[in-house]
Amino acid sequence: MMNKKNYFILFFSSLLLFSVNFIFQKTPGFMDSEYYFMGGKYLTMGQFDVPVVWNYLDNPTSLPHSLFTYWMPFPAIISMISMVIFNKDTFLFGRLLFWIIAAGIPPLTLYLSFMIFKNKFSAWIAALLAIFSGFYLKFYTIPETVTIYIFLGGLYFFLINKLRNVTKLKSAIVLTACLGLITGFLHLTRVDGILFIGISIIAILLNVNYSKHLGTSKIPLLLGAISIYLVFYLLISGWWYVRNLELYSSLFSPASSKALWIANYEDTFIYPASKLGISYWIETGLPHKGLQIWEAFKSNLGNLIAVQSYVIGIPLVMISIRKIWKTRLMIFPVLYFLIIFIIMTFLFSEAGARGGYLHSVAAIQIFFWVLMADGLDKFIHWGIQRRGWTLKRSRIMFGSALIGFSLLLTSFIYFRDVIGLDLTNKTWDREAAEFIKLEKQIEQRAHNKQEVIMINNPVGFHVATDRWSVAIPNSSWKDLEEVIHKFNVKYIVLDHNLPAGLSNVNDWVSMIDLTEIYRLSSGKILYEIN
Repeated sequence: MMNKKNYFILFFSSLLLFSVNFIFQKTPGFMDSEYYFMGGKYLTMGQFDVPVVWNYLDNPTSLPHSLFTYWMPFPAIISMISMVIFNKDTFLFGRLLFWIIAAGIPPLTLYLSFMIFKNKFSAWIAALLAIFSGFYLKFYTIPETVTIYIFLGGLYFFLINKLRNVTKLKSAIVLTACLGLITGFLHLTRVDGILFIGISIIAILLNVNYSKHLGTSKIPLLLGAISIYLVFYLLISGWWYVRNLELYSSLFSPASSKALWIANYEDTFIYPASKLGISYWIETGLPHKGLQIWEAFKSNLGNLIAVQSYVIGIPLVMISIRKIWKTRLMIFPVLYFLIIFIIMTFLFSEAGARGGYLHSVAAIQIFFWVLMADGLDKFIHWGIQRRGWTLKRSRIMFGSALIGFSLLLTSFIYFRDVIGLDLTNKTWDREAAEFIKLEKQIEQRAHNKQEVIMINNPVGFHVATDRWSVAIPNSSWKDLEEVIHKFNVKYIVLDHNLPAGLSNVNDWVSMIDLTEIYRLSSGKILYEIN
């Protein structure tokens, strides 16, 4: 067995190493994280409405507007808990629990790897890969779904494998209940977390043969196991369905059904959302679906190779899976991977290529690290048998090479995406700094924060400045004017990223009657509506 002291050492070492993010990430950095932090902040005040509209899929009519009409609430709840514990509503305190959860990922990886393969060398290699995690390091300590999915996903698939070995009724009940609880948290983290319900039921069906050990017939045990699972799932997620019924008279937000007919990324911001439907998708989306699938396939395959497997890890993963496939240990992680890859490539191609696949597949990222480490150990043993290598020297040499490469890859990605070349104006915090500059110009004219601004990232602007904000819609000029009047928009920020039908800045100036106030070097231009 692994010494328990190792887990504590690894946890506190991870805390220390991941604290680098507190130096280089002073703000949430992008809209997803900004939204979860904003949601957590308002929840600490007991408010479920925010003065922000970032899309129009659920037909918002005024500000403030309900939280979590498109994204799920659990990351915001974690951020809220963190702020409540420390009685501070700043970004620093809103991210502390994510830091702690992230520090738990390497020890969990160490544990799962050792439990699966009983190999201390590969367990430590897997744990170190979880620390030098390449693309994921920048997400580890911010309010986001990645850290939650990596941690809970690892637990979820480990528990599913334990179903095969249950011999006591009490253990079966506890295990099934835990699966239900974790599924609830996963679903409240991401919409696609609902897939875990189907995977869990399949796992229960396939493993019900343990009934012969429990002294009961198959059908009652099966029904009981599924019932226990669903009850505990609803203990976590049931309030979410009740809330949706109260708000929308349906189990799901109308934004969910509208999202099915999004033809391209710009349609996420379409106004009015009533345009979206099967006829719209057939006319607008179907002609381009083939190209979208191809682009999503390339993007998702690239992420599989570069993000999940660090490029050099693909052959190691294949070596490990080939050796252990008959044990069925990786059947459910592989099943989940195939489902996510297919959905995010063929069904939600645009969303998948823009990060949907990357975030969803994080639920099995621990198993990529575990398989890479095991594949390395199996490769070393092949070399011992075929090339006369020595075990200790080979492990030191190849283990150091793999961890060294992952460290270099992580450092490169982190420097590129977070730090940048200008240490005084770090890449990660650059947009938030721009928002503050724009707000200073607005404050010279505005009477209060309720004078609404229309901008591509209304969530980020509100987080940085507290100003009421709405998104630039993907609409006709006539519908744009309707949005402006509906939400009493007073200021508009335009840049190079505009919907195709509204892409000419000069048309904005003439048709909406705008006066330029301030221009940033990045291309953002602040206007006031006359």
